[in-house]
Amino acid sequence: MKNLSEKELIIYNYVLKHKVQIPYMSVRDLARATFTSNATVLRFVKKLGYDSYLEFKYEIKKELSKPTTGGKNDRKEIFHCLQQLNTEYYNQKLSKVSNILKKQHQLLFLGIGNSSYVADYGARIFMTHNHHAFKIQDPYARINNVQLPVALIVLSVSGNTDEVIESVEHWKSLGVTVIAITSNSDNRLSRISDYILPYYLNEQRINDIDFTSQIPPMFILEELAERVS
Repeated sequence: MKNLSEKELIIYNYVLKHKVQIPYMSVRDLARATFTSNATVLRFVKKLGYDSYLEFKYEIKKELSKPTTGGKNDRKEIFHCLQQLNTEYYNQKLSKVSNILKKQHQLLFLGIGNSSYVADYGARIFMTHNHHAFKIQDPYARINNVQLPVALIVLSVSGNTDEVIESVEHWKSLGVTVIAITSNSDNRLSRISDYILPYYLNEQRINDIDFTSQIPPMFILEELAERVS
């Protein structure tokens, strides 16, 4: 970092502290957040070895989405993840989704494996806030009509489970609004959802068994329930 100017160091420190926001920020957004200029941001990106700002953002997103094969999530990693969920940027995302949920006639929750328990938890806490909320017990079931407006809140760590994707595509065909709560924004579920609430926690698997912490998605659900009530 010796070759970075004073303003470029400001950008560098901002990126380190707000990495989860960078994939969604334009050059202008980053310049405004760091009180620098578009030209300074582009020079900064070039000095880091990237050909363009888009390439820089892609690498950040890839790093955030990278799975690991260790045991349980490190406590510091979980704490850092929760800190990222407590930023002004994420607050705006939660407010936007909560406003969408307020307009729904019914809320459905979907999850498979460990995410199934989180989906059940989500339905329960929304019910305690007097909302028509139900967990989809059978992701393979196909209903041909619903009384709109309805929102489907999908819990999935990887966002790539075939059964989840097939179920989501079915509900979307009925006009249901899909909200994804997943560990990153670069997966199949994110690409077909209407709204995404990523929490960027490394996926933890041992012998194909998911050990990823479910604390972040539960935190997100509680925040949404409080805001919608």
